[in-house]
Amino acid sequence: AEMVPPEAECYDVAVVGAGPAGWSAALALAQNGVKVVLIEKDKLPRYKTCGGGVLGRAYKLLPEATGKVVEREFRSVALNFLGEDLGFVATRPTPLVYMTMRAELDCLLAREARNAGAELVESCPVRCVFAGQESVEVTAGGRKFRAKFLVAADGVHSAIAKAAGWPDLPHLAPALEWEVFLTDEAFQRLGSKARFDFNVIEAGYAWVFPKRDHLSVGILSMRRRSTDLHAMLGRYLGRVGIDKVQRADRHGYVIPVHPRPGRLARGRVLLVGDAAGLVDPITAEGITHA
Repeated sequence: AEMVPPEAECYDVAVVGAGPAGWSAALALAQNGVKVVLIEKDKLPRYKTCGGGVLGRAYKLLPEATGKVVEREFRSVALNFLGEDLGFVATRPTPLVYMTMRAELDCLLAREARNAGAELVESCPVRCVFAGQESVEVTAGGRKFRAKFLVAADGVHSAIAKAAGWPDLPHLAPALEWEVFLTDEAFQRLGSKARFDFNVIEAGYAWVFPKRDHLSVGILSMRRRSTDLHAMLGRYLGRVGIDKVQRADRHGYVIPVHPRPGRLARGRVLLVGDAAGLVDPITAEGITHA
């Protein structure tokens, strides 16, 4: 039997991708009475490779409910030049960084957007996008969504940016994130401070972000040529005294450290967050801009 295409469901705005840029857009739109759908390819909560450190400047922009997923907060952060006997500690009266796991953060705030009136559609990967003069059509997960505008918050490998004719992101920085679980004694010793370390990798840095029961340890380089980041991160653990590792969950990713060329809005499509390449060009932190 011939498949009958589904009738399009109509919205003012469709947002694709339930990361910080997507749920921020959906929440703001819903709070202002706009009919919005937030489409996420995975079932929430889903692991997202990210340090999960929400800077104070970003945290101020988030709804009060965000506090439910903050695992630790730090008013002091150490910055060290390893091997140079040179280090600094920055201290502020309010937290510099709030530690979260992105799975919980994204899930909570996508649901906050839903509570504000957005429709949240999970497990719904986008198959096809058509941007017309009058509207945008998104085919995803066997459904068709029609909207006046489309917000593409679908990350660094944005299929929507590609479909809408944008050029590739010009500069991607390779990064790794290890979720490191230690013995209780080692975690007590090493989990007391957030730190950034230089002289670990060329044109980059490494970090240790203590979470509730483990350490999120990462490394990135602004150089694109392939380096063995896993070996470097392994050596870094030793240099900062991280031992007695019981388990390390390892994830690689790339960070866009230069915006996508051209305007970030074309016709009825707007790129945001990693899809737009909006991150801090020095630290490669993206949650604030998202």
